[in-house]
Amino acid sequence: MIEQPAFYPYLSGRNNLRVLAQVGGVPESRIDVVLKMVDLEPRARDRLQTYSQGMKQRLAIAAALLPNPRVIILDEPTNGLDPAGMVEIRDLIHTLSEQGHTIFLSSHLLFEVEQVCHRVAILKEGRVLAQGRVDELLQRGRGIQVRVVGDPARAVEVLRTVEWVGEVRQQDTLLLVAAPGSRTPEINALLARHDIPVAEIRAHEGSLEQFFLEITHHERGASQGK
Repeated sequence: MIEQPAFYPYLSGRNNLRVLAQVGGVPESRIDVVLKMVDLEPRARDRLQTYSQGMKQRLAIAAALLPNPRVIILDEPTNGLDPAGMVEIRDLIHTLSEQGHTIFLSSHLLFEVEQVCHRVAILKEGRVLAQGRVDELLQRGRGIQVRVVGDPARAVEVLRTVEWVGEVRQQDTLLLVAAPGSRTPEINALLARHDIPVAEIRAHEGSLEQFFLEITHHERGASQGK
């Protein structure tokens, strides 16, 4: 399904699918099946020009489902939809996945990707920068967020001496510490012992959007350094 699918506005949803079925050599019996799958049966005889944007997107998914494919490619399926329409499409994608379809979703709405997809690949200029299960990629962004007062560079040095602390990244006075959230009191006490005031400390939950920004920023910096 392309980002902005086109249909005949003067035909009904059913007749638009009938045209595609005839062109593609698909039995017309599939039309009722896919209309039911996308919950468009009650409006199947209505002209397309009376459809909402969400209904048009569901009809486009129905068109993609006509030949009963094992793999479905959806390009920005929630483009232009209101929040209710976005939820409808997300629920439909979950249902199709449960029915055994493999779905490739192309989207710049990373919050949506995080909710819908099991695996993700981040692409830049045709190259894969990262790929894997969504929960595994998000795990990289989890840790402890610390905002210090005074000398953040010294705080970084102190934290890097701790055995159970992984990577420590500095963003101005904010430090992102790769450590279990349960260790928050110990980090606070450690910095206090070294006379480094802590203005804020809390568990940090990563998001796919943050991971994307971090990895593309790192890639941009590496490219500029060449």
